[in-house]
Order: sequence, then structure tokens, then C-alpha cells
Amino acid sequence: MKKQFLLVSILLVAVLAFATACEKKQQRSAISGEVTSNGEPVPTGMVQFSPENPDPTVSVVGGTAEIVNGHYEIPAQPNGLMPGKYNVKVVASIMVDKNGNIIDPDDLKDGKIPPGSGTVKDLVPPKYGSESELTVEIGNTKSTTYDINMIE
Repeated sequence: MKKQFLLVSILLVAVLAFATACEKKQQRSAISGEVTSNGEPVPTGMVQFSPENPDPTVSVVGGTAEIVNGHYEIPAQPNGLMPGKYNVKVVASIMVDKNGNIIDPDDLKDGKIPPGSGTVKDLVPPKYGSESELTVEIGNTKSTTYDINMIE
């Protein structure tokens, strides 16, 4: 009888420990939003999220989302962001010809425009890109919306 009680007790403790661990598990969160420059949608680019204070004991990694017609999105699974504070950086550029006209990247790939015919124009002011101080806090929620309105 004592052996059965001991076995049941050990089993109960194991189940409770497992349930507690599952409750504390942090879920990945989807993040999405709009990226505009002076009120206009940014046509293409990337939004990068990197942990502000990475903890070497926890595997929290950042993420990158592609900007398409002013919108970006990282789904919760499989690559969503874990709860925490993230530095945010926008990267967006276009190719322009000597007159300032936008060059379609497909025209370069297809050979319709000779290589070296254009120059890269950065669409992101430094305070949103290379010198960004933008941050976002991701809570233990299913999704977060974070819009970025770049104003020069």
C-alpha cells in the first residue's frame, strides 16, 4: 500500500511539474504593420527586429520581414518573435537612372537595361535605418501591430 501511495505521489508531482512548465512556456508572436515615408507606402524593403538585450541563456532571436507595398508581416509560426524588447531597423532602396527615374529590377535581370546604368537610392532616413533608435515591446500575445511612419 505504501509503495502504491509513493508511486501515485511521484506521478502526481511529475504531472504538476509538467503542467507548470507548459504554463510558463512563452509563445511566439506574429507582428505586422505598415511602413510609410512621409505618409506614402514604402514600396519595397525589409524591417529587421533584433533583441535589445539578448540573454545568452535563452534562445531569443530576432526576425526580418519583407516590405511589400507598404506592409510587412512575420507570422507567429514558425518564425514569430518571442516576448521581449527589440531594436527595429528599416532597410529600403531603389535603383534610379541618371535622370532619377526608377529602374525596374526585373529589367536589370532580363538585360533590358545594361549593368551599371543606375545608382542605388536609399529610401530610409538614417534615424530609421543605420542610426535607428526605434524599439518595440513584444508581449506574451498572439500578435502585435507596429506601424512605422518615417518622416524626414
